[in-house]
Amino acid sequence: MFYRKINLTDLFSEFDSFFNDSGFTSFNKDGRMKRKTYTSDDGYYQIITFYTVPFSSENDTKEDDLNLQLNNAVKEQNYELAAELRDKIKLQEENKDKINDLESKLKKAVSEQDFENAIKFRDKLKKLKS
Repeated sequence: MFYRKINLTDLFSEFDSFFNDSGFTSFNKDGRMKRKTYTSDDGYYQIITFYTVPFSSENDTKEDDLNLQLNNAVKEQNYELAAELRDKIKLQEENKDKINDLESKLKKAVSEQDFENAIKFRDKLKKLKS
């Protein structure tokens, strides 16, 4: 009787390579796929869980998308793209208060049917978000 001892760490690493290297998309129609890894204190075993987190808002997903793209650019050593993405993330963080203020003004203008101001607010939002 011959048997082969299987190293589960190698097996999981091979399994993970399917998700990391083949361009596995981390989104589905219901939300964002997340991965959580737990390793025992002695390092003897590791539990990897994949689960879905519902989308909370359009802004949050865009920020998460940029962070995901930034991490991928760094992994692929595309530093020009990484610097560009880093600058976009910083700009969005700086403009977060302005964006929230304009969104509330836009909602108010629409509810009051003040469409001229609503269009102005919408255009300013587009500039800040791009």
